[in-house]
Amino acid sequence: MYITVSKEAGRVAGTPRFAAQVAQVVMGQMPWRQVALNDAAGEAGSLAVEVAASDLDRGAQPGRAQVLVVFQFKSGKADTQALKRYVGDREPALQKHGGRVLLSGTTARSGDWQFDGFELIEFPEPKTLQALMEDPDYRGRTADSSAVFGGAFAVALLQPAGNAA
Repeated sequence: MYITVSKEAGRVAGTPRFAAQVAQVVMGQMPWRQVALNDAAGEAGSLAVEVAASDLDRGAQPGRAQVLVVFQFKSGKADTQALKRYVGDREPALQKHGGRVLLSGTTARSGDWQFDGFELIEFPEPKTLQALMEDPDYRGRTADSSAVFGGAFAVALLQPAGNAA
């Protein structure tokens, strides 16, 4: 599987597992306007990065807000065990706010892709993300396990993208 990002929003070629446009960057810097998960590398004009390891891979539900989170590990290399620990620590607070992880994946940094991984998370509505981030329960549970992250980090609200035939 590949995460494919593009600086231009438009129609998504083929039949991706997931396709969305960046509606708003909430935190950090994200130069892309479109993101997709494909079984094959992307087309010209886009950046495709192979997903090395992933957990879950649930389908998105219509009417819910999707969020893309991209991150670097403090160590500079993929640490799937530490990511699983963070996800486990975060789960009670995520459920409390009606959120669920669609996909949590690791990648290798290359060229314009400066991240070690990403997550696609779904919430009942966009404002739920802010409520989770401000929740003392979330902050307390993840205080130790979130130390795995360091460097670049960005969060964006997504909206469905159109598909091309």
